[in-house]
Amino acid sequence: MLTLLEKVAGKPRRPLRVLNGPYAEAVLTARPLGYWRLDEIEGHIARDSSLNAHLATYEGGIAFFLPGADAPGLSTGSEINRAVHLAGAD
Repeated sequence: MLTLLEKVAGKPRRPLRVLNGPYAEAVLTARPLGYWRLDEIEGHIARDSSLNAHLATYEGGIAFFLPGADAPGLSTGSEINRAVHLAGAD
């Protein structure tokens, strides 16, 4: 789907910037064994944002890159917190 949108627009997609708000920075500073932000835009793999690279997989209904929780420390400036929404299992 994204490739089709690139073709219709006549230009490549912009790279996604992963922004760490104050909350994410605090979690990463604590050096967790794993930290899954659940901010993917596609696929079935949840990336581990910690340095340990423990991948996880999504199963069932998933809606990607929707607005996430709106709380102090989760967003940065004009960038909003993004998250997958889990819509149930098969």
